[in-house]
This record gives sequence, structure tokens and C-alpha cells, in this order.
Amino acid sequence: MNKVAGYLNKYPRLTAVTVFAFVLAVFYFVWRDSVTVERGLNGLPLFMMWGTVDVTSVFMPLIVWESDITCYVLRHIVGAEVSQAANLLCHPDNGACMSVVWDCTGLKQVLEFFFIILLFPSCHKHKLWYVPAGVAVLAVFNIFRLVLVFIAGSDGLEAMEMAHSSFKFLFNGLIFVLWLVWAEFVYRPHVVKRVS
Repeated sequence: MNKVAGYLNKYPRLTAVTVFAFVLAVFYFVWRDSVTVERGLNGLPLFMMWGTVDVTSVFMPLIVWESDITCYVLRHIVGAEVSQAANLLCHPDNGACMSVVWDCTGLKQVLEFFFIILLFPSCHKHKLWYVPAGVAVLAVFNIFRLVLVFIAGSDGLEAMEMAHSSFKFLFNGLIFVLWLVWAEFVYRPHVVKRVS
């Protein structure tokens, strides 16, 4: 056990990146294995956790809130034409529709970020401001992502699906950048001060 502790102390950055990757992988597999998609009576997807809990209805206020903000940004900032029915955003010209479901809310990514920072050994005082700041950055990015996915839909459903898939990787990249900022600029300077 002392060998492992010595290795971890000798290579702290590699250890930190390994912990980051481990937490991300655990979230990925837990999420993948606990969430299933079923079709409801109306044909829309229902997201079920552990096969029994319909989280679509539990999180519907969050879903509608995200849809409303996305629709507002599209109409009033981007100037795009969009028709909205609850969580369904449609292009009036080509009929391509985007259904904002609970998996689109960025909740998984927020939880990943929260646990990555929480599990990182550091002073809780700095976590109290950095976690909410990171959550705000992730929320803004998620709205930006939804807006861009909708805009891609003006070229058809295939373009919308390609944009949706691409942004999944960018979301994880943003979490890594937020963690890197935490590890190198917020957490690390305080460690150096304590050691000196």
C-alpha cells in the first residue's frame, strides 16, 4: 500500500487525471445502464430509470424551462422562426422537430462536474463558489448547444442528429476544461501557499 501512496504522491497530475477519467467513466456506465428509453402512448420517448421510474415526468418542469429558454434565445436573439409545443421545438419551413427531454437538460453533466470537484481533495471554502460558477457555465453552454442543434435542423433532421451527437463530446471537453482550471488555477495556488 505504501508503494501506491508513494506513486500517487510522485505523480499528482497523473493521479488527478486518472481520478477525473474514473469518475467520468463511472457516470457514463451508471447512466447508460440505469436509463432506458421506451415509447409512450403518444409515440414520444419516455426515459425510465431502472426500468420503473419515469424521470421524464419527474423532471418535466426543468425540461419545459430549458425548452422555453432555448425558444426565447432562438426567437429574440438569433431571430429564427420556431414553433413550440411544451418541450417540442419545430422548424416551420422543413418540419424538423427537436424534442427536449430530460437527457438534454445537461443534468448528467452537472452531476459529473459536481462529483469531480467534490471528490477532488481541496478546501471546501473554494468549492462553495466554484461549483455554482461551473454549473452556471454548463447551463449556458447547454442552452448554446440546444440553440445550435436547432439551427442545424434547418438543413434537415440528419444535420440536427449529427450536431446533437457532436455536442456530447464537447460537453465532456468543457467539464475537463472546468476541472483543469480548478486543479491548476484555483486549487493548486492554495496548496502552494500552505506548503510554503
